[in-house]
Amino acid sequence: MPLKVPSEKVEKNSTDQENNIVGFWNKSLNAYDDNRNGKLDDEERKKGGPSTQIYRFNPDGTCLIGNLKLKGYYEIKEEKGKKKLYTYFDEGGKKTPEARFFLISITKDELILLDAVGEYAFWIFKSA
Repeated sequence: MPLKVPSEKVEKNSTDQENNIVGFWNKSLNAYDDNRNGKLDDEERKKGGPSTQIYRFNPDGTCLIGNLKLKGYYEIKEEKGKKKLYTYFDEGGKKTPEARFFLISITKDELILLDAVGEYAFWIFKSA
């Protein structure tokens, strides 16, 4: 079954669909969790550097990944009291893991993720 990709404009879902992750996100900053506390501290944010990456999360669980806007899927799971975001590439209808993150913070303007593999890099996105 082919993946249905909606139009470029995706409105955020105001009914708190998984903490309002639905929408288009541009990665603006990459920072490191120097003290390994799982929180983006002011000093860590200040030391962060520019970065580029995009995600567009759709209400139906599909997404676009990266600057090439590859088709994919996402899901949010709660594990041991923490929310995790899983992203997958669509390879002929098969979900191939792309990345996994801890959801640190989601507001209407900013999405902060922590790499769940090494737990050392924050990915900070701005809403587009």
